[in-house]
Amino acid sequence: MRRVAHIERLPANIGEFIEEVASGLTALYGEKAGFQYRRTARSILQTTISHAAVDVVAVWEGDAAAGLLLGVTRGRMAQVSFIHVLRRCSNQGVEDALVTEAVRTFRANGIGAILSECVPFCPLRLDAVFEALGFERIERTLMSAPLDGPALICCPAISTPYAAREWDAVAGTIVEAYQDHPGRKLHTEVRDEVQALTFLDSVASGGYGSVKPAYGRAVWRDGECAGVVVGCEIAPEMGFVLQLAVRPAYQRCGLGTGLLRDLAEAFRGEGLVRMILGVTRSNPAKRLYDRLGFEPIRPVNAYVWWDAGMGCC
Repeated sequence: MRRVAHIERLPANIGEFIEEVASGLTALYGEKAGFQYRRTARSILQTTISHAAVDVVAVWEGDAAAGLLLGVTRGRMAQVSFIHVLRRCSNQGVEDALVTEAVRTFRANGIGAILSECVPFCPLRLDAVFEALGFERIERTLMSAPLDGPALICCPAISTPYAAREWDAVAGTIVEAYQDHPGRKLHTEVRDEVQALTFLDSVASGGYGSVKPAYGRAVWRDGECAGVVVGCEIAPEMGFVLQLAVRPAYQRCGLGTGLLRDLAEAFRGEGLVRMILGVTRSNPAKRLYDRLGFEPIRPVNAYVWWDAGMGCC
């Protein structure tokens, strides 16, 4: 008999999930990514599941979990960060049950905005369940570029690593850059400076992946932070662009290009070989990424829901 429950410890068959996700990571990012995940996933998942801001929903079939969903709450905003259904249980409505319960719980707790942008490592059919729950689907693309590509070579650098004392200025740049941006509803960190500072703190503490000081960079013009780029290591040898933001007054001046090239140089300095990012398919910034040698590697749909009182735009 199938049942849905919120859990606080890993299911006994978590090894099945780890192996399937590791195989997916290997296919996407290479063998080193899969090897690292197999080695570290159990302890990381147990730490994650124990965090007060994390809610984990499981669908059980008998004594074994068939699917898992991880949700993270920050203030009145929530994000679905992970969904996996075991392949032997696919196409049986498990993902529908996971999403429905997670969304029900978020809304019952007064959450005003919910975002789901998972990179799935299993067959998932999510369009129908999110649509039925009132979500908007946004088509996005995961893109990748080799760090030794000539378009990502910078000389000279236009940015410097920002320090913690400069976070307020960096946060202000992120918020201002997204005031009229079409991707505003996808990013909780752009709502206000409090959210942006929370994001910067999470990045610095390794919440998105391993970081080095040079992975967070800013361009300064006349004492003002004009643009920022924030990155992390998402997998062995793989750098990820978490945020790229340029204040409106400094856009179309090449700062975005320079910031990405500077981050690429920082990644190369740490022995990484590829840079990865996600972009909405309709975002004009995709043309910039094309010019810098990024190529699509996988479509990723995002799903967003905002309570009318939250003012998503």
